[in-house]
Parts: sequence; structure tokens; C-alpha cells
Amino acid sequence: MESRSRFGRQIIDEVGSWFGVSASLGRRGEIRFKVNRHEIGYLDSGNAAFFRFEGPLRAQLRHAGRVADHPLFPQGAGPLVRRISSEEDARDVVRLLWINYELAIARFNRRAERAAMPAMAARMVAN
Repeated sequence: MESRSRFGRQIIDEVGSWFGVSASLGRRGEIRFKVNRHEIGYLDSGNAAFFRFEGPLRAQLRHAGRVADHPLFPQGAGPLVRRISSEEDARDVVRLLWINYELAIARFNRRAERAAMPAMAARMVAN
């Protein structure tokens, strides 16, 4: 996978090493990171990263200045963006991707638990 910046390469190497993460090239040349088919974020040419966060977490990250509204969605309806111009920016992008990674894993685990509940209940009744 090719990135046009040194920071982009570092991010791809780090995030791509996490268990269950796939990195793929998108339609517009962006590099998308997914866990269990759930996108945790993407890099656009290695100079910016884009994320989707919901509710209070979204507001907290914006208020802290860690992310900003996407230029095409200034009213906050779209993804959030983090520009990457330094080593510290790249490290924070990895941290932000990790937040979404943990949320995706937790969501997957909750679905797996719900799916297993009827089978577990049937076994408990049978014993």
C-alpha cells in the first residue's frame, strides 16, 4: 500500500499491524482501515485522516482540538478530519484510530454475545 508521506507510511504500518485490521485502497486513492467490515477511519494522501465519531465523544474530540469538521460538511454532519503535518499529529491519528478500533471490537463482541444468548438459554434449560 502506497502513501505519499512519511507520516502516512508510519500510520499504515502501525494500524495495519493490529489484529483484525485490513487496510485497502479506496476509490479516490485513500487508504481505508476496517475491522470486521466496519471502517475505523481513512487516510487521504497521508496529509489528513478522517474519522466518524458519534455523540459526546465527537463533541469532546472537537472541543479538545484533536479533530475538526470536514471542509465539505462544515455543520458537523460528516466525518471529522485531523491534518497530519508532524510526528505528534501522526501519533494522535494512531490514537484516534485506536479509539475507533476499540469501539468496533466492543460492538462486534456485543453482537456475538446477543447471537449466542438463545443457544446458551436452550442449553441451560436442557440441563
